[in-house]
Amino acid sequence: MPSRFVDASVFVHAYLKPRRELRPQEVAIKKRARAIVTRISKGEQVLLSTVHFAEIANLL
Repeated sequence: MPSRFVDASVFVHAYLKPRRELRPQEVAIKKRARAIVTRISKGEQVLLSTVHFAEIANLL
């Protein structure tokens, strides 16, 4: 399977703790983002640009 590009928002949604109660749609997005990060942690190869990496580092 070819590598997929992962946007910084996936990591932000997976790790950022909300300051307010999330709407059901936002909870679903957060759950999906965590699933993607879990797959990456288990070894799925992905692509990430330097700019996206810097954005993740600045936000988290």
